[in-house]
Amino acid sequence: MADGRLYLSGMRARLREAPDGVTLTVKRRGTLAGAITTRAELEGPATTALEPAAWPASAARDLLVAATAGDSLVEIAALRQHRLVRNVRRGMTLVELSLDEMDALEQGRPVDHRVELEAELKRGPAAPLDDLAAALATIDGVGPPVGSKLDFALDGARSAAT
Repeated sequence: MADGRLYLSGMRARLREAPDGVTLTVKRRGTLAGAITTRAELEGPATTALEPAAWPASAARDLLVAATAGDSLVEIAALRQHRLVRNVRRGMTLVELSLDEMDALEQGRPVDHRVELEAELKRGPAAPLDDLAAALATIDGVGPPVGSKLDFALDGARSAAT
């Protein structure tokens, strides 16, 4: 949506292509407390076409269609990402750790590079995330979040344009 309607509604949409298909993720703005961001996310199946109404039914698609009044989407940023994922557990808490190596793309060409370690609560109480964040902070080279992947991709595109 070139008019920014999705952004103004406090939402972001991502299409992630993988060998097993395309996944839509709709994210709401999050709140940051220390190194932990909390936000609502919905996922569902999609295609690479930018016509959400044509995608398979899901709560994520329905939310996106409502927010965009059924209009087509416009790609504003692109990343190429290699992701290594491991699940870790502490008691009833399950966390997905992902190490993401990313290139911001402009017209299909890499224009910036970043590596990011992310921990996502999958289920259980969130309290162990504070301990995990504290433990990760003791590792040389691991630091607090440096901004969203969307901001990284947009900044890369802007830098390439100048």
